[in-house]
Amino acid sequence: MVLFPAYAMLVCYLTFRWRRTWIGWASVFLGVGGRGSVRVVLSSGQHAAHGGVGWPLFPILLGAEAGLVLFVGVFTVTLPVEVADMPCRGCRYDLAGLEVDNPIAPSAA
Repeated sequence: MVLFPAYAMLVCYLTFRWRRTWIGWASVFLGVGGRGSVRVVLSSGQHAAHGGVGWPLFPILLGAEAGLVLFVGVFTVTLPVEVADMPCRGCRYDLAGLEVDNPIAPSAA
């Protein structure tokens, strides 16, 4: 049962890492499609194995998780990507507010 939250966290990580790009949108739709295909495969396997009587709540929970992954993934992939106003030339750290001309971050110096 740990795999279901781990799967959702992986999709959310990928959408955050690749937000505002086509890779982020692809990870949302592949994540929801993967969860939906697991639901279809498991529900058809339950039906055949148990003669039509199985776990009626499990497909509903998978559908709910797919909806949650879709909602959170779309929200995350549409978040703006922050761009520094005055980045360090070495590490791209935001150096806005420093009074020195052409500043460099202490870790990059």
